[in-house]
Amino acid sequence: MLPTNSVRPLSIRRSLPGLTRFPPGSPSWTSGTTTPLSMRGPACGSRPNTSAGVQLAVQEAKGWSRMGNADQAERALQRGAVGLANLPSPSHPEHHFVFDATKLSFFAATCWAWLGRPDRARERAEAVVAQCLAVAGRERWPVRLAQTRVDLGLMAVQEGELEAACRLGELALGSHRKAGSTLGRVHELDAAVMAAFPDAPEARGFHDQFRAARRSLELGTPE
Repeated sequence: MLPTNSVRPLSIRRSLPGLTRFPPGSPSWTSGTTTPLSMRGPACGSRPNTSAGVQLAVQEAKGWSRMGNADQAERALQRGAVGLANLPSPSHPEHHFVFDATKLSFFAATCWAWLGRPDRARERAEAVVAQCLAVAGRERWPVRLAQTRVDLGLMAVQEGELEAACRLGELALGSHRKAGSTLGRVHELDAAVMAAFPDAPEARGFHDQFRAARRSLELGTPE
């Protein structure tokens, strides 16, 4: 078993070439500043009890998670949860700009996975996967499902479970809606796997699958 904080995206980016930027979906950063744009004040002063206010709160939480600040990340997630509790139940939760409880669990799982806390992340991530697969033969929110599988894969790396990490990464790569943002998250998992298990054949095999998927997306050709 690896310590739960032994694999962190920040440390991986410093040690591996080619990982010089945050993957898609992480906060914007500006030259000469140390604070992500999404973290300049709680929810950027927006109305907290709106979908936009909840969205900004969780983006702030993601920024703090990237910086390894669990206390601030949890405070931001709590603000998001309070704001969400004051919203009416959405009639179309699949809409991109609508925030629902599953989406909050999705973001929270990512934050806790980045912070190296599988004990806080796993229950949320598994709930998201269950909701995405609730209808037999259909994947709801396929991008959300794929990225949550990446979060579960990061937890597996943190716990020294190479086979599970690679399998979850393969499932994410197999998504029928493999957006660029999803591939960015798989890149994160690939880097974590290679950093933790550099000599393992399973790790090399997953790395090769990731590179093939990335080339396919760049060239616009089927895998």
